[in-house]
Amino acid sequence: MRSYKPEELFDRDGRLPRELAELAATGDRRMGANPHSNGGLLLHDLIMPEFRSFAVKVPSPGSVQAADMHVLGGFLRDVTRFNQEQRNLRIFGPDETLSNRLNSVFEVTDRQWEARTKENDEFLATFNQHAKWLKVTAGLPWRREIASLNYLLASRALHAGHRRLAVCKQ
Repeated sequence: MRSYKPEELFDRDGRLPRELAELAATGDRRMGANPHSNGGLLLHDLIMPEFRSFAVKVPSPGSVQAADMHVLGGFLRDVTRFNQEQRNLRIFGPDETLSNRLNSVFEVTDRQWEARTKENDEFLATFNQHAKWLKVTAGLPWRREIASLNYLLASRALHAGHRRLAVCKQ
C-alpha cells in the first residue's frame, strides 16, 4: 500500500487536502448519480403503436395466408421507430432474425453487434450491453431501477441451434 504514497494524498489526520477534495465531482456528475451510470434516471416509457392495427382479419377459415412473425416484425419495427428519439429500445438478434421473418425491424434499425464483421454482413451496428453490470446494480439500494429486458424465443428451446431475439427496453 505504501507504493500509493498516502503521505502525498492525505494530511496528518488522514484527510484529503482541500485542493484534492475539490477535484471530486459534485451533484449529478458523481459516478452513482450521473444519469449515464445510473440508468434508472434515464427511463422513459415506450411509445407504443396501436396494436389493433396489426390484427390480421380472417373473414372465414383458410381465407387468409399470413405469418405471425411477419406481423410481429412490423409491430417491433414501429415500436423501434416510435422510440428512436429517446433511444430506449434495442433489439438484439442473431443472424436468424431474417429467417425468423422479423425482417421489418431492419427498416429502422440494425442488429446490435460487437463481433468482427465481414464484407457481406448485413444490418450490423455496434452496441455494448452490460448485462452483468445491470444484474449487479439491481442489488444496490441507492440505484434507481433499470429497464426491463424482454426475451422472445423464436424457435424451440431444446433444439441445439435454437434462435433468440431479445428486445431490451433501455
